Amino acid sequence: MNAADPIIVLTDVYKFFGNFAALTNVSLSIRRGEKVVLVGPSGSGKSTLLRTINRLETIDHGAITVNGQDIYDPKANLNRLRTSMGMVFQGFNLFRHKTALENVTMAPCQVLKMDPVEADKRGLDLLHKVGIADKAGNYPAQLSGGQQQRVAIARALAMNPDIMLFDEPTSALDPEVTHEVLDVMSAWPARA
Repeated sequence: MNAADPIIVLTDVYKFFGNFAALTNVSLSIRRGEKVVLVGPSGSGKSTLLRTINRLETIDHGAITVNGQDIYDPKANLNRLRTSMGMVFQGFNLFRHKTALENVTMAPCQVLKMDPVEADKRGLDLLHKVGIADKAGNYPAQLSGGQQQRVAIARALAMNPDIMLFDEPTSALDPEVTHEVLDVMSAWPARA
């Protein structure tokens, strides 16, 4: 794939929930390294759009390609697709029985087969970058909403993905922390 080619392409995408049209005729092309912000009121389809890009929601009409691959092709390898794409969910989706550091290192160890010592080092570095390295041993129930959101951001970045999808990543953060987290997001894709 040429660096100038789009990394994500949506063509005439529709998504319905019953009779409700969540997405209507959405077409979008995003190039590698480009940062795109979706703005709109609650219920306008921003989260649904993100969820269709990594196939957590299926579309009813149209086409979506990621890294040149039609993600609805029956031969598409969804596991490979999802390892190249990080997503930070609005609701955090942390594993409650794992510490902050374990949440960050689990996928690199299990999916990428990263050495656990290397994964811990990288995980601590990412937790430091989002300002909560001192909470590495805490479980999600011991963290504030903003701290949980920062763990979720570090977890997504830990896979060193080609694509990052953020669903309201700063919604639970105070203004000072929001600035710090936005700096981390802006610095991506700094490869480690």
